[in-house]
Parts: sequence; structure tokens; C-alpha cells
Amino acid sequence: MTRNISTVLMNKCLFLFAVVAIQSFSITHAAELKVDENIKEGNRWEAVIPKNVSGSFRLVSFTLSRLASYSRDDVLALHVYVPEKGQTHITANNIVKNNVNYQMEVKKTDFEQGWSVFTPWSVNDVLLPNGIKAKNLGIEAKLDEQTYLPTVLRRKGVNDVSSERAYALHFFTPANIKSIHYRVVEGNQKKLEGVLTDIFAASTFRLDLNMENMSNGFYKLILEITWINNRKSIKTYPFYHLEYEDN
Repeated sequence: MTRNISTVLMNKCLFLFAVVAIQSFSITHAAELKVDENIKEGNRWEAVIPKNVSGSFRLVSFTLSRLASYSRDDVLALHVYVPEKGQTHITANNIVKNNVNYQMEVKKTDFEQGWSVFTPWSVNDVLLPNGIKAKNLGIEAKLDEQTYLPTVLRRKGVNDVSSERAYALHFFTPANIKSIHYRVVEGNQKKLEGVLTDIFAASTFRLDLNMENMSNGFYKLILEITWINNRKSIKTYPFYHLEYEDN
């Protein structure tokens, strides 16, 4: 009886220790991201932090146009379209983690309706010193933590927007996937659909959505996933579409 009580107490202590450890790590994780001693502008939190990456299926980047490359002393300017009033949260990360976990979060959240520009974002501070290349830079802008917004990344003062007009979405999957049937809907009307097959575990993959000639407005991307064990799941991603005109 005594041994059983001791075992129960020990298990409870171990559980409490694990909870405290997880909470402490999460606090450290957040604190390390929100260190900007070397960023004079103070408009963002940006750091390379210990790898604490979720093992769940997730969208890691949603962009309308990205840069092919950047060089030392370049300053980035991120154009974001906000369709209505709300809190706009902008984050960035490296799509393929390798041995580096780059995270950036914009401090400002109250952007005006229409196109706004987040700048300055110097590549000298964290991106280049840690080998984060432009093609591996993932960006997400979300309205009220729900609706993904169009983003266009430029170098400040340089009109170097890609001619692409397809949205580039990057996902991470923790397990092998047999197939993904995807469709884009506006209300109840289907606008796009397609299929991806044979996606390997612990990898990122890209999905392009060509929204050319489609009306501006709110849409939903729906993924119907069939995993390697034939289990099925559905993921839904609301987003706003707007054509971007170079200026």
C-alpha cells in the first residue's frame, strides 16, 4: 500500500514537473522572440530561437509575390492588403527549418484599410547573419487571426515584384500523405480545384493558387487530406483575394 502511494505521488510530481517545464520553455520561447536589442527601428520582434516547432499539419507561408533573392544592406518592404477594420498580425519564418528556427513578428497590428507597407525590415539584422535566403522566407498576414491576406515582398525603393500572380502557399506535414484534394470556394461556388499526391512526412510542400481574372473578395481554401493510413481530415483556410498592381 505504501509503495503504491509513493508511486502515485512520484507520478504526480513528475507530471507537475513536466507541466512547469513546458510552461517555462514556452515563456522562454516567447521572451527570446521578443528581443530586439540590435533593431534600432523597434518595429518588430525578430530572432533565431531554439527549435520548438509544432509537429502538426500547418500552413507556414501565404504570399502573393516573394523575392527571388536579397543582398547585404537591402531593406525589405512588405505590402499587405487589409480589406476591413480589424487586428492584422504579420509574422515570418523560415519555411524549411534545417538547424535554424527563424521567427519575426510585426509589432503593429492596427493597419488602415487598403494597401499598407511594413518597413524598414533590414536583412542585415537577423536574416543574412543566419543564412535565411529569400526563397526560404515564409510570410503570413492574418486579419483577426482568421483570414489570410495578400502580401507582396519588395526591396525598399526597388520595383522588383515578380510577374507571378498565383498565390504561393507552403505547408508542413508531419506524416505521409496519399493525396490532397483541394478546392477554392466563394460562398457556395467552386472556383478552383486540383489534387496533390504522394507527399512525404516531415517535409514542406507548395501549393499554387492561380486567382487571375477572379473577382476581389473573400474565399476559402478547403483541403481534403487522405493520410497514408487512409485516415481523412479536412482543413479550411479563409483568405482575401485582390489583384496587385505594380506602382
